[in-house]
Amino acid sequence: MRLVRSRKLVALIAAAMAIGVVMVATPASAITDWTSVWNNHIKPKADQRYVKKSAIKTIQGNYAAGLQAANTNDDGWDSISFGFELAAAPQEHFLAAGSAPTAQCPGSAVNPQAAPGHLCVYESVSFNRGSVVLFTGTTGATNQASKWGAGVWLIPAAAGNAFSYGTWAVTAPNGTSPSRVAPDATGGAVAGG
Repeated sequence: MRLVRSRKLVALIAAAMAIGVVMVATPASAITDWTSVWNNHIKPKADQRYVKKSAIKTIQGNYAAGLQAANTNDDGWDSISFGFELAAAPQEHFLAAGSAPTAQCPGSAVNPQAAPGHLCVYESVSFNRGSVVLFTGTTGATNQASKWGAGVWLIPAAAGNAFSYGTWAVTAPNGTSPSRVAPDATGGAVAGG
């Protein structure tokens, strides 16, 4: 009787070891249909919970440029980063505090808006501001923006504190939507589309 129990125990241990080896040696992808899991369980929840990039048309933000100027040759800077790459660089517009809306910039500092293909910077308040010039961060060229954002250059009217605060909006050109920027080792490839 003991011999029969020993043989059964040995057989059970051998079977367990064989099953264990098969489970460890078999990749999970051979057991699970990941395409089915993605399509039936994960993707429907992801589509409902997250904004699709094709739905993003207008991006908004704020800027705050300021400085303590020793003289009028001093200047201050700020940057506007879209967080996305547009299909093309937008046409830039700066609307000083109190400016009337335009066809390209139909919004205001409290409700920034931009027509497709335009970047509208709405100043809400300023002090000792001589001028504000928008420029591209890729080349430094003034009165331009890049497809990733723009710089805000503040030039004071006189020595002392100077600032310009406000909001901005950029809308992707018609028929396009922004793409996520994903720099690679070569410095700037775009992933997504």
